[in-house]
Amino acid sequence: MITGNISEEELCSFIKSEFLSSKLREKDALSEIERRKKSDPSGRWDTHARPVIGEKMKDWFIEYFGSRTLGDKWENCFDYEKKCKGQNQTLERSKIFSCKCYPDMFFLKPMHIALELDHGTKGSQIKNALTKAGFDGLSDDWKKVFLLFFDESKNRQIEKSIKEKGSQRVLEFYQSHLNTEVIVI
Repeated sequence: MITGNISEEELCSFIKSEFLSSKLREKDALSEIERRKKSDPSGRWDTHARPVIGEKMKDWFIEYFGSRTLGDKWENCFDYEKKCKGQNQTLERSKIFSCKCYPDMFFLKPMHIALELDHGTKGSQIKNALTKAGFDGLSDDWKKVFLLFFDESKNRQIEKSIKEKGSQRVLEFYQSHLNTEVIVI
């Protein structure tokens, strides 16, 4: 495979693209997350979503960029603890309230980007997810943070509420002060 340089802007555009959003909405990815959740009901949604989305992310990345890659090895970690420890990588994480901030997924090249995965049917769930993503932004470990929030509300009420004035003010604050953006899936 030919490797090329993918810029920070191109990587951010990929994460924010309708291409990726449509792939994340596909039934096979969502049904696989639900299948895993049913087989292990004790696990949280994101622990089931991480490996499903992480495994598909590489294929989607290659489909989007063609033969261009991030370099010699794939730098997307869908399971921070397992993948980084398995590669003997030591990425010092900042501690906030005696707790390290571990995103659900991340890119290390061409820039440190954290991806948080969450879902819900209520506004309180996106507020909690935003708080979690905001802590990644506050940690200074990540140049950019994206919250990929799966809207499971009736008639996509959460997505509609994003356009409201109060919501827009909050999202502008997160983007300007915490380098954190929300993408509703």
